[in-house]
Amino acid sequence: MKINTTDKFNSQLKIDAGKGNNPHWAIKMRRGGLVDLEFIAQYLQLAHAHTHPEILSPTTREVFKNLSSAGILEAEEATFLANAGSFWLALQAMLRLTTEGPFDPANASTDLRRMLARAGQCDDFDALQAKLDETAGRIKAIYDRLITEPAEKLPPRSE
Repeated sequence: MKINTTDKFNSQLKIDAGKGNNPHWAIKMRRGGLVDLEFIAQYLQLAHAHTHPEILSPTTREVFKNLSSAGILEAEEATFLANAGSFWLALQAMLRLTTEGPFDPANASTDLRRMLARAGQCDDFDALQAKLDETAGRIKAIYDRLITEPAEKLPPRSE
């Protein structure tokens, strides 16, 4: 049985509208952040599991590996998405352990900046901030190609 993805697309468009421009360090909700990454995995599972049940997994990292094995995503893109998930989760965990409320780099100690750079596998904090933008930008581009652009082509749903 093939699942109709129109409702999923419409729901995501509503989520996107509610995100606005989240701060640079809003790892979960920023465009290209953790929510977008996980939504790509969920959407692709819904769209392709009827013909490729082997792609299903409860872990996002495994989903991307499975999507590559099934030929749904190119290996390089699947590897990037899987690694991006690990990157976001490592930073999110470090921020949860070390800060309260939204993270403000201007108020971060040198030690915290160093710890965050290490968590993000970067040489220094400036490199981490560049990696943050690069990762989010690439996820957003993949998200737009796979989800936003096809959703915009769907006919309006009559209620």
